[in-house]
Amino acid sequence: MYSTTDPSRSFYPVKAIVICFFLIAVLLSCNTSPAKRYGFLTMLGHDTISIESITRQGNTLTSDEVDRFPRVEIRHTVVTLDDNGSIRHLVMDIHTPSEPPGQRDRKVVANVANNKVRLSKTDSTGTVNRDFATGGSIVVAHVQQMYSLYELYFAAALKQAAASKLAIGSPVQMRQFYIDREFDRFPLGHATVTPREGGKMEVYHDWLSGTGEALSGLR
Repeated sequence: MYSTTDPSRSFYPVKAIVICFFLIAVLLSCNTSPAKRYGFLTMLGHDTISIESITRQGNTLTSDEVDRFPRVEIRHTVVTLDDNGSIRHLVMDIHTPSEPPGQRDRKVVANVANNKVRLSKTDSTGTVNRDFATGGSIVVAHVQQMYSLYELYFAAALKQAAASKLAIGSPVQMRQFYIDREFDRFPLGHATVTPREGGKMEVYHDWLSGTGEALSGLR
């Protein structure tokens, strides 16, 4: 006696599983905003002082950047933002080729929650943790030549101005933490961003002040 099985029937559950996974993937892709890729090239005269490649998807910004101010730093950064533009979580891996072998690599992590910034810096000597109160302010991060972070200042200021129905020319206050500074010597600083007419923004803070203008493409 021999028993036979219809081969086509054995494929039905497999096909159903494949179709189910396909539909889930399609639904997830429909709810995910497309990634935007762009970058910044910063020059001082004929010298390139920073170059940065950025991917932005939803509330996540990923940056790969090299700057020289004055020493060379190579950075990989992932930033997660709150809906108001304030930083919720930041991880930055930094490589400094000119430093001694035990100090060339370090990781900085920032977590913002409950009106507090918790900063940690890890290198070969260990980890330093510090907590700073934000007073409920928008929180941004500062690196001298990292212009994706300045872009976050401006975007958060525009969101705050729109949410609070502020008139053009009304300043937006923020608190900033310092990636490349010693946490004990440089706690949270103050920053003020003022939207102006014609797409211009003014920024004043502990390390820089000036006016920026949004441009479309290169001139």
